[in-house]
Amino acid sequence: MPFSSRTMMDTGPVAIGRVRAVAQWAAVTSSFAAIVVLMLAPLSNYAAFSSATMSGDPKSIAWTFAWTSHAILTGTPLFDANIFYPARPALAYAEHYVGVGIWGLPLFALTGNAVLVYSVLKILALTLNAVAMYACVRRWLPGRVPAIIAALIFSVSAPRLLYSGNVALVWNCWFPLLLVTLHRWSEHRRWRWLWASVALFVLQALATWYLAVMAFIVVVTFVAWRELWAVLWPAQPRGAGSTTGSDGGRRWAMAGVQAVAGTAVVVLSVWPFASPYLLLAEREKVTPDLARRYSADVGSYVQPHENALAGPLITRVTGLDTRRVVAERAQFVGLITLALCLVGAARTGWLARRRDLGKADRTDVLWGGYFLIVALLGAGLSFGPGGDGSVRLFDAIARVPALNLFRVPSRFAVLVVFAVAGLAALGCAGLQRLGRRVSWIAGALLVPLMLLEWAVVPASGLKPQPDPIPPIYRVVSTLDVHALVSLPCYRRSDTPPMDADYMLYSTIHWKPMVNGYGRADPPGMHWVVGAVNAFPGPNSAIRMREMGVDHVVVHSERYRDRAVAILREAASSRDFELLAQVGSDYLYRVRSSR
Repeated sequence: MPFSSRTMMDTGPVAIGRVRAVAQWAAVTSSFAAIVVLMLAPLSNYAAFSSATMSGDPKSIAWTFAWTSHAILTGTPLFDANIFYPARPALAYAEHYVGVGIWGLPLFALTGNAVLVYSVLKILALTLNAVAMYACVRRWLPGRVPAIIAALIFSVSAPRLLYSGNVALVWNCWFPLLLVTLHRWSEHRRWRWLWASVALFVLQALATWYLAVMAFIVVVTFVAWRELWAVLWPAQPRGAGSTTGSDGGRRWAMAGVQAVAGTAVVVLSVWPFASPYLLLAEREKVTPDLARRYSADVGSYVQPHENALAGPLITRVTGLDTRRVVAERAQFVGLITLALCLVGAARTGWLARRRDLGKADRTDVLWGGYFLIVALLGAGLSFGPGGDGSVRLFDAIARVPALNLFRVPSRFAVLVVFAVAGLAALGCAGLQRLGRRVSWIAGALLVPLMLLEWAVVPASGLKPQPDPIPPIYRVVSTLDVHALVSLPCYRRSDTPPMDADYMLYSTIHWKPMVNGYGRADPPGMHWVVGAVNAFPGPNSAIRMREMGVDHVVVHSERYRDRAVAILREAASSRDFELLAQVGSDYLYRVRSSR
């Protein structure tokens, strides 16, 4: 049937509205991305964007993202990673980060550059955090200023910037969107909102195990608090559509069926990725002393970090010492943010005393109370285990299988920052009651001041330096290699995690290798390391043949004496054959036994 003029008139405004909405969201996203790039500048090396990254965890994470893409593109089982040879499943001794790595798949497929993928995903993580938080708050509070404030806190506040190198940990964009879909589901109990919540939960849970537990806290806390809120602050007046009697019973029955179905899908989706870790849980228990070393305290949230641009001024005003950026214990979000958060918490408490609230105030109690509970839970868990007979909130989960793998309780500060962003938005909304013009003026002043308060002063060692893959590994990629070891092979216990360098270098050849760095060492790894580090001794050759290691790369510049004695002995050895030398790097083949 041809379109009538009336139909065309109706669809015209709709199409224009959609174009405007897309344009507005594109502008919001690009604006947040520009701010993220600016705030990350002191911690980044944009001149070497595709080759510069820090040693240790960042290189390990970059390798993991690349491995996820490589496994998908080649059909290799995910946990059969090329590290920690001959241990299997190797990836179970590290992290899979699938929920983040999959988003780098197209870029890695085009470029094969793991560092480029890592650098792009870091910017994308903080940008998506901002956009998601902005969308969440816009559904709850009128005006753009509170949403902008919350979005910036959740994306570029000091804790977000300082620990952005752990891209998987700051990949939290699904938290705010989970709240949106859960709220829709709790209101209507429709299946589509349930499946949307399930999908978002699985995506967040697959980012890292820490975030899986945090997502569980986000979901359970909201569902429980929303039901309590509906009882304590019922809608006034009750409409004809209220759920009473048999209608209420059917609604609860439907909620139960949906909850069971959603939980089953989550378990089935997450289990293949979680089961390898659960099998190793008993072997990798974290001691209370180790967990305390990586626990936050009150000072973590009220002391500026040592590299804060406004740190000296804040210290002078408050009299508080600066906090060192170690063990992820610096979680200060800024004085302005804390002030707005306290205003939001105070407003929530003031409104909660009343029972006859209007629609807007009732909504503020829902969200303000929720974020306040999450802040308390996150802070309590971040304080880690108790000691000297005291018991803390973290002790409750430390006794649960699989949860006892949590080595860094301070990471629960992610929930605190999330909650602070929501409470600060509520506090900022109070400015709107003074008038729209006052609100925009206040926003124009607050946003720059908050960004200055979060800004990081460039410090030595904070900027990543270029570390291109040594050309010797291009030679390795052309050979038929059963297993490889790069020397010197480092030990996690007594040296920095330099084996992560070798992991990143392996993205050019993907051959199995002895080297690896992760959350734990495979059983007997110290014997393997001892054997390969004895190169080029005859016993080392025997052990390599037994394990199936047939090639050795020696990075002579990584030895204090440039491996002079090692290279001299290897030249005269009957067990090893020099295949190639590129600069200070040497490639040997392990000769077969005679």
